[in-house]
Amino acid sequence: MRPSILSAALLLLPIFPAHAALSNPRKEDIDFIAEHLPEAAQDARWLSLSTLHGALAQGTWETSAQLGTSQATASLFKIDGPMVSLGAGYAFRDGWALQGLGFYDSMSISGDQAREVLHPFFSRRIPLDLPENADFSNPRGDYRHWGIGGALVHRLSPAGAAKYWTLTAGLLYDRTELKNYQVDYRIAGGASAGATGTLDHSGNAGFALAYLVLQQVRPLGAHFRLIPRITGGAPFPKGDFNGRLTGPGFTAGGSDDPTRSPGAIGDGFLGFGAEIEHARSGLSLDLGGSLAFPLVEKLTHQGVGKAINVQITWRGGRR
Repeated sequence: MRPSILSAALLLLPIFPAHAALSNPRKEDIDFIAEHLPEAAQDARWLSLSTLHGALAQGTWETSAQLGTSQATASLFKIDGPMVSLGAGYAFRDGWALQGLGFYDSMSISGDQAREVLHPFFSRRIPLDLPENADFSNPRGDYRHWGIGGALVHRLSPAGAAKYWTLTAGLLYDRTELKNYQVDYRIAGGASAGATGTLDHSGNAGFALAYLVLQQVRPLGAHFRLIPRITGGAPFPKGDFNGRLTGPGFTAGGSDDPTRSPGAIGDGFLGFGAEIEHARSGLSLDLGGSLAFPLVEKLTHQGVGKAINVQITWRGGRR
């Protein structure tokens, strides 16, 4: 009996691996990657929020207009598009100012194809043999990100100092909209091999965004100024990162799924930056966005490959 049982077991061994789901899937599955892509675009905005560069002399105004572009990739996904921001600040007493600002970023999601792990977190009623490798293609969608709010700005250095520090504490209403954020899939192995469908992460998230900026304004020769800064903050509460999966004869996830369990979008952020400004014209280039942003994103959002953030700002008024 024992030899017969052993022989049968050996004959069955090749069968089970061919029809079983992955036993130890990577944490960085397709949902993980799909979440980090728009979060990289959020960081591009949050780490380049406009600040006041003036000495904050009582009764003075400072206005700003910012134009930029950002791009990020994560596996097969790519997000890119323009960014716009407007701001105005008024010093109500020496060393103290109020700033109002708003922004609107509009980007497109596109990409190529790649093999990643399909292991949905958002529903428990998916009738597929998962987790499993799948071939993903045709990523698509639209990203809209806008916010409005204000900040209190305080000069930390004595009046008249050639180099001076300021601290900005701000609070914004922030909204992220993901429209038709979809990718097609074909399962590559296991009992559900060959099954096709669509993974959809469309949805909206709105939250309060609190942030701090510590910066120094310092002369750089006769005509330029260098403004290094540290920016940090966090959204609260985090927004829902929705998921919906369609396949042969089923739809899982979405508002009508009783097992629905969305993820979260909107992480805390911390970054270093610096602007170089032409003092007379008020034009500045955000060197931090160009140089530090790619490094920050690769550290804070695993799976992000290329990350670009270019911002040009004009500031006017008595500074």
